Amino acid sequence: MKRSKPINSATNSSSRPPREISTRAQLRELQRVMTAALFRPPTPQWGMQKHWTDDSRMHDVAAEFIKPNDRLSSFERFLKEEPQWSAPRQELARDMVRFEWAQVVAFDGPAKPPDLD
Repeated sequence: MKRSKPINSATNSSSRPPREISTRAQLRELQRVMTAALFRPPTPQWGMQKHWTDDSRMHDVAAEFIKPNDRLSSFERFLKEEPQWSAPRQELARDMVRFEWAQVVAFDGPAKPPDLD
């Protein structure tokens, strides 16, 4: 039976990501938590919610699975450290991650007024 309304993604997931990813089930759980983070409704001002489903700070929850640096995104680093998840097309998977990140930077970055000079 097809659902008439999407279900809340946070209800199908534990409240926090797994501490380590050594099984497919743990990877799925991490994906569920990440999806729940992405699909949280925006604030009335269209900003990111400041608190997670358990009322902890969103920044603290995100820091459990997002660890940026200036060389690799957290997902690129994960693919490099866990190549079995993208085998046999590791390089294609890394290219896809770079492209996705470029889209985030291009479309979600700060808007700048046009240079009229």
